[in-house]
Amino acid sequence: MEDSIFSSGGLGLSKEAWDNQHTQTGDFNGWMGTIYDDKYTVIFFDNRVWYILRQWSSANAVSPQDAEAESVTLLPKDSQLVTVYSPTGLPELTVHLYMSDALKERFTEDNFIGGEPGNFIVVYATFDNRVTGIVIGLGNNP
Repeated sequence: MEDSIFSSGGLGLSKEAWDNQHTQTGDFNGWMGTIYDDKYTVIFFDNRVWYILRQWSSANAVSPQDAEAESVTLLPKDSQLVTVYSPTGLPELTVHLYMSDALKERFTEDNFIGGEPGNFIVVYATFDNRVTGIVIGLGNNP
């Protein structure tokens, strides 16, 4: 599926499409991620956005509403929320599990670790009702 047909603000985009919308501002030797706009750490798999990390310092943590508003701008447009949960023993994490039929076309089954093809998660790290980080990635493996 070409990027002209695939609609996403981030997850699943080709590296070229992501690079056209963002400025590379750092690098962790490629495989551990590339920093964009001084705020996103992105990992590409087969030249497609596979993982996005957004962090704030505890002093600059944001409200859950602001974190969710930013995260939805990075998701495929056909995303459907499946469920919300906290992993056992990690009450500070809230996981939103989604399904995107378009992502099934962008990645192989093996890329959806712990989930069905098309699954992806948005994980919010929340302390004192303030979000310090968001992770967006394929599968269902917080």
